[in-house]
Amino acid sequence: MMGWLLKYDGYPPGVLFTLILHGGLLLFIFSKQLEPDEYIKIDKQQYLQAMSVQQNPQKLRKIEINRLQQQQADQRKRDLDRQAAAKRENERKAQQEAEQVAQQKAVEKAQKDAEQKRKADADRVAKANADKQKQAAAEAERQKQAAEAERQRQLTAAQELKQQQERAVQQQNQAAETNLVSQYAAIIQQLIERNWVIPPDARNGMVAVVEIRMTPVGDITSSTITRSSGSAVFDRSVIQAIDRVERFPELRDLPIAVFERNFRVFTLNFAPEELLR
Repeated sequence: MMGWLLKYDGYPPGVLFTLILHGGLLLFIFSKQLEPDEYIKIDKQQYLQAMSVQQNPQKLRKIEINRLQQQQADQRKRDLDRQAAAKRENERKAQQEAEQVAQQKAVEKAQKDAEQKRKADADRVAKANADKQKQAAAEAERQKQAAEAERQRQLTAAQELKQQQERAVQQQNQAAETNLVSQYAAIIQQLIERNWVIPPDARNGMVAVVEIRMTPVGDITSSTITRSSGSAVFDRSVIQAIDRVERFPELRDLPIAVFERNFRVFTLNFAPEELLR
């Protein structure tokens, strides 16, 4: 109904509605008979001052609605302002928190960078010290190896010198021993040839190899033909010549080592070609 009244701006439906309402009230009042005891006693008349209404009630209603709508709009605006202020405050707090977090991260990063730099410096110093120690150890090892090489060189040189000296002495001894052996071998051969009776079938070019075993004092213990001359008579004549000698007393003057190496078992190539001429 309110929409219907507003549609016609309060007229004529409003007038009609008012007339119907007042007519109903008058009909109700005059149709009821009141008893005397039902009358209401009024001690003093009270007067109501009526004020004239300059404006249409429906327009006032619209004004009130507009006022309420404006209040609601103002309230919504205030709510939006509060929300915006709260949002700005939250954003400010969030920004502060973000700045604090950023500052904390910056501090942590600075501390981490400082720790990494300290560690890197410590590692660099440790590496430098390790390199120095390694170089010092390598230099010490090089010097040790050089000293060892020099010691080995000197030792080798000394050994070579000693070996050279020993070889020289050995050569001298061998030469002396060879000369001595040759002398005594010639003595033995001469003694055998002196006691040799030349057999009738002896010819130039015959050679009999005989093995003679002796003692250090020159005694002959055995004699054996190890390679025949081709003539049994010739070979037997050589053995008989050795038996006639019986001993070589000259051998007792030889050093025992020389005797053991050369005359303990003495091999003689018996080829007296000059005696057969």
